[in-house]
Amino acid sequence: FKHIFADPRKIWIFANAKFDMHMLANMGIHIAGKIHCTQVQHSLLFEERSHRLKDMAKELLGWRWSDFQDTFGKINQNNTPLQLMQKAESENFPLLCEYASNDAWGTLGVYRALTPRVKDALTHSLFREIPPYIETLWDLFSKVEAPYTRVLWKMERNGILIDTEYLASIQPKAQREIEKLEADVCNYVGWMINIGSSQDLRRYFFDQRKYSPLKMTSGGKSGVRQSSVDADFLQYAAEEIGDPV
Repeated sequence: FKHIFADPRKIWIFANAKFDMHMLANMGIHIAGKIHCTQVQHSLLFEERSHRLKDMAKELLGWRWSDFQDTFGKINQNNTPLQLMQKAESENFPLLCEYASNDAWGTLGVYRALTPRVKDALTHSLFREIPPYIETLWDLFSKVEAPYTRVLWKMERNGILIDTEYLASIQPKAQREIEKLEADVCNYVGWMINIGSSQDLRRYFFDQRKYSPLKMTSGGKSGVRQSSVDADFLQYAAEEIGDPV
């Protein structure tokens, strides 16, 4: 299919475009046509929801198929995704075909469900009457977000240039400012708080200030759920409560 990917007239629909583009590039395949990513489309409409393919398919199509690890086995040091797929190819090829087909069909279904919604959704833009003429979320997606997907992929693929000498020159000043901010926070709360510690932040916000959490953590490996002090809560504390920490 290499010659098909090289056709600039085609539009390629992916559920996670940058990842798939990297995988194809690893095989020496470059995509010449336009790139449409359903994750980007979905995030324009539903920023706070999960943008995983199976979650989008469940939400939009009412259909979900089994996860990769439930289908092929657990991923670990001895079983990489590639090794698990190679095992399935040799032992249960129809299962591999079915899973890949579900991924492809689900991606197309999600795209067909999202596209009319994106086209119907108006957006507030300073560029409604001047180029690039952004009036709907489809305008934003097709003229800005879709092309930027390729730009972002190129940055990930090739890296970016950094002025290391300049960064080194401002490091001492930045470090002093960070240390001053940390000292100010400690003076404000009244004890030596480590602002990088979730445990210390919970002690301050929930034990000392008696704020109510917005949500609980997932529990991770321990399974113990705790009050979340993620970016959403910190933004809430700063903007809604007005807490200077």
